[in-house]
Amino acid sequence: MGCLLVLLSAFAPRLIVVFAWIARPTYFDAVFDTWIFPLLGLIFLPFTTLIWLLVGAPPQGVAGWDWLWVALAVLLDLSHYANTLRTAGHGIGGDGKGHGQSSPAAPGLALLAFLRRPTRHRTGSDRTGLDRDGEGDDPASWR
Repeated sequence: MGCLLVLLSAFAPRLIVVFAWIARPTYFDAVFDTWIFPLLGLIFLPFTTLIWLLVGAPPQGVAGWDWLWVALAVLLDLSHYANTLRTAGHGIGGDGKGHGQSSPAAPGLALLAFLRRPTRHRTGSDRTGLDRDGEGDDPASWR
Protein backbone atom coordinates (compact mmCIF):
# COMPACT_ATOMS: atom_id res chain seq x y z
CA MET A 1 0.00 0.00 0.00
CA GLY A 2 2.89 2.36 0.77
CA CYS A 3 4.46 1.82 -2.66
CA LEU A 4 1.15 2.62 -4.32
CA LEU A 5 0.92 5.83 -2.32
CA VAL A 6 4.44 6.88 -3.35
CA LEU A 7 3.79 6.05 -7.00
CA LEU A 8 0.50 7.95 -6.99
CA SER A 9 2.10 10.95 -5.27
CA ALA A 10 4.69 11.13 -8.06
CA PHE A 11 2.00 11.41 -10.71
CA ALA A 12 -0.81 13.18 -8.83
CA PRO A 13 0.47 15.11 -5.81
CA ARG A 14 -2.67 17.24 -5.66
CA LEU A 15 -4.80 14.14 -5.27
CA ILE A 16 -2.65 12.85 -2.40
CA VAL A 17 -2.77 16.22 -0.62
CA VAL A 18 -6.57 16.31 -0.92
CA PHE A 19 -6.81 12.72 0.36
CA ALA A 20 -4.54 13.57 3.30
CA TRP A 21 -6.59 16.68 4.05
CA ILE A 22 -9.82 14.66 4.10
CA ALA A 23 -8.44 11.61 5.92
CA ARG A 24 -6.34 13.38 8.59
CA PRO A 25 -7.68 16.92 9.14
CA THR A 26 -6.16 17.20 12.64
CA TYR A 27 -2.69 16.32 11.32
CA PHE A 28 -3.16 18.79 8.48
CA ASP A 29 -4.18 21.52 10.94
CA ALA A 30 -1.13 20.72 13.10
CA VAL A 31 1.27 21.06 10.16
CA PHE A 32 -0.32 24.16 8.64
CA ASP A 33 -1.50 27.06 10.82
CA THR A 34 -4.23 28.19 8.45
CA TRP A 35 -6.15 26.76 5.51
CA ILE A 36 -5.01 29.39 2.97
CA PHE A 37 -1.39 28.18 2.64
CA PRO A 38 -2.25 24.55 1.85
CA LEU A 39 -4.93 25.71 -0.58
CA LEU A 40 -2.49 27.99 -2.42
CA GLY A 41 0.13 25.25 -2.31
CA LEU A 42 -2.37 22.78 -3.70
CA ILE A 43 -3.02 25.09 -6.65
CA PHE A 44 0.47 26.43 -7.41
CA LEU A 45 3.12 24.23 -5.70
CA PRO A 46 1.68 20.73 -5.22
CA PHE A 47 4.97 18.85 -4.70
CA THR A 48 6.19 21.44 -2.21
CA THR A 49 2.92 21.20 -0.28
CA LEU A 50 3.15 17.41 -0.23
CA ILE A 51 6.76 17.43 1.00
CA TRP A 52 5.96 20.08 3.61
CA LEU A 53 3.13 17.84 4.78
CA LEU A 54 5.51 14.86 5.06
CA VAL A 55 8.49 16.55 6.75
CA GLY A 56 6.64 19.20 8.76
CA ALA A 57 5.32 16.85 11.42
CA PRO A 58 4.79 18.53 14.78
CA PRO A 59 6.21 19.33 17.30
CA GLN A 60 9.55 19.92 15.55
CA GLY A 61 8.31 21.07 12.15
CA VAL A 62 10.72 21.63 9.28
CA ALA A 63 14.28 21.79 10.59
CA GLY A 64 17.79 20.77 9.56
CA TRP A 65 18.03 18.55 6.50
CA ASP A 66 14.28 18.77 5.96
CA TRP A 67 14.90 22.07 4.17
CA LEU A 68 16.81 20.14 1.50
CA TRP A 69 13.66 18.15 0.65
CA VAL A 70 11.58 21.31 0.60
CA ALA A 71 14.09 23.03 -1.71
CA LEU A 72 14.11 20.02 -4.05
CA ALA A 73 10.30 20.07 -4.14
CA VAL A 74 10.31 23.79 -5.00
CA LEU A 75 12.78 23.12 -7.84
CA LEU A 76 10.59 20.27 -9.05
CA ASP A 77 7.52 22.52 -9.13
CA LEU A 78 9.40 25.34 -10.88
CA SER A 79 10.87 22.93 -13.43
CA HIS A 80 7.36 21.73 -14.20
CA TYR A 81 6.26 25.30 -14.94
CA ALA A 82 9.42 25.99 -16.97
CA ASN A 83 8.91 22.86 -19.06
CA THR A 84 5.26 23.73 -19.62
CA LEU A 85 6.21 27.20 -20.84
CA ARG A 86 8.94 25.81 -23.09
CA THR A 87 6.72 23.23 -24.75
CA ALA A 88 3.83 25.67 -25.12
CA GLY A 89 5.74 27.56 -27.81
CA HIS A 90 7.77 29.93 -25.71
CA GLY A 91 11.02 28.08 -26.23
CA ILE A 92 14.30 29.70 -25.44
CA GLY A 93 15.49 31.00 -28.77
CA GLY A 94 12.96 28.88 -30.61
CA ASP A 95 10.57 29.57 -33.45
CA GLY A 96 7.47 30.06 -31.30
CA LYS A 97 6.13 26.56 -31.99
CA GLY A 98 7.76 24.67 -29.16
CA HIS A 99 10.85 23.75 -31.18
CA GLY A 100 13.25 25.85 -29.18
CA GLN A 101 16.83 25.12 -28.32
CA SER A 102 17.53 22.68 -25.54
CA SER A 103 16.89 24.05 -22.09
CA PRO A 104 19.69 24.75 -19.64
CA ALA A 105 20.86 21.99 -17.31
CA ALA A 106 19.23 23.44 -14.19
CA PRO A 107 15.43 23.62 -14.41
CA GLY A 108 15.27 26.90 -12.53
CA LEU A 109 17.52 28.51 -15.15
CA ALA A 110 14.98 27.71 -17.87
CA LEU A 111 12.35 29.69 -16.00
CA LEU A 112 14.73 32.62 -15.48
CA ALA A 113 15.72 32.59 -19.16
CA PHE A 114 12.05 32.62 -20.16
CA LEU A 115 11.33 35.60 -17.94
CA ARG A 116 14.24 37.57 -19.42
CA ARG A 117 13.49 36.93 -23.11
CA PRO A 118 12.09 39.76 -25.24
CA THR A 119 8.47 39.56 -26.32
CA ARG A 120 7.77 38.90 -30.01
CA HIS A 121 4.82 40.63 -31.62
CA ARG A 122 3.02 39.58 -34.77
CA THR A 123 1.76 42.02 -37.33
CA GLY A 124 -1.29 41.68 -39.54
CA SER A 125 -2.88 38.60 -38.08
CA ASP A 126 -5.85 37.64 -36.02
CA ARG A 127 -6.15 34.96 -33.34
CA THR A 128 -6.73 32.16 -35.86
CA GLY A 129 -3.07 32.03 -36.89
CA LEU A 130 -3.79 33.18 -40.45
CA ASP A 131 -2.49 36.38 -41.94
CA ARG A 132 -4.89 38.88 -43.49
CA ASP A 133 -4.32 37.41 -46.91
CA GLY A 134 -5.34 33.91 -45.70
CA GLU A 135 -1.79 32.52 -45.59
CA GLY A 136 -0.43 30.55 -42.66
CA ASP A 137 2.26 31.60 -40.20
CA ASP A 138 5.20 33.25 -41.88
CA PRO A 139 8.42 33.94 -39.96
CA ALA A 140 8.68 37.23 -41.85
CA SER A 141 5.54 38.46 -40.10
CA TRP A 142 7.37 38.57 -36.75
CA ARG A 143 8.69 41.99 -35.80
